[in-house]
Amino acid sequence: MNRTLLERTRAMLSTAELRKKFWAEAVNTACYVINRAPSTAIELRTPMEMWTGKPVDYSNLHVFGSPVYAMYNAQETTKLDPKSRKCLFLGYADGVKGYRLWDSTTHKVVVSRDVLFTEDKVQQIEKDDSISETTTVQVECESERKDSSEAVPEHEENEPGEPEVPEPRRSSRTRNAPDWHSEYIMESNVAYCLLTEEGEPSTLQEAMHGSEASRWTAKNAEEIEALHKNKTWELVPLPGGRKPIGNKWVYKIKRNSDDQVERYRARLVVKGYAQKEGIDFNEIFSLWFDLQRFE
Repeated sequence: MNRTLLERTRAMLSTAELRKKFWAEAVNTACYVINRAPSTAIELRTPMEMWTGKPVDYSNLHVFGSPVYAMYNAQETTKLDPKSRKCLFLGYADGVKGYRLWDSTTHKVVVSRDVLFTEDKVQQIEKDDSISETTTVQVECESERKDSSEAVPEHEENEPGEPEVPEPRRSSRTRNAPDWHSEYIMESNVAYCLLTEEGEPSTLQEAMHGSEASRWTAKNAEEIEALHKNKTWELVPLPGGRKPIGNKWVYKIKRNSDDQVERYRARLVVKGYAQKEGIDFNEIFSLWFDLQRFE
């Protein structure tokens, strides 16, 4: 899931041509879309539908980073003032009906319910520009082909050349980021930092390809050694027509009260959910007794 979020976040920021400072908004919106996208793991149903039991409404989905117009409240304007301001669509507000927008005038994220989206117009303009550029290239090619058949006159030796234009000099002054960049950090998005942070691997492949691969390899070896030492299993011939039950690695990072890592744990467990009653087991409960009756 972390990789999926990271790839979608990167693609959304690149397509919208937004800077990395909007990464939290992109992750938030990516989560929103993933939870409403069909998944083959749940028979092409959406996680939101599985959670609420209701079909998903896609009418409020919009393109991340697209230009929109947020309407002003009637109390904020006079008769001659503009009725809206241009913003960028960032995502969906949590807990209230509205959209999260970036107001480039105030350099703040605002939440508004009265929003005019212009995605169709922008896409049509881009399409027209693409067609116009293609036509221009073809005309230029035909023009060049026609001119190539004509004789090119030789330049006279005394013909003056074009004056040399000095290259613009770059300023060596160090430019600091505006102070309002720091104001963009919002407490509501701090939780999304955990989504992109590498934590406990969910599979052996993730553990072996992560930044803590050497540490998890050592913990795997310790677990195998402990299983052999405790004689956890006994090797027997596999009966005919039977399939062995699989296993998987479970990884856990133990932390203290200060959220500091204390130890890493790796456990090899059996996929108990794959067992079948009457084949792999007969009893469906574990024996127990009351201590008071055996006093």
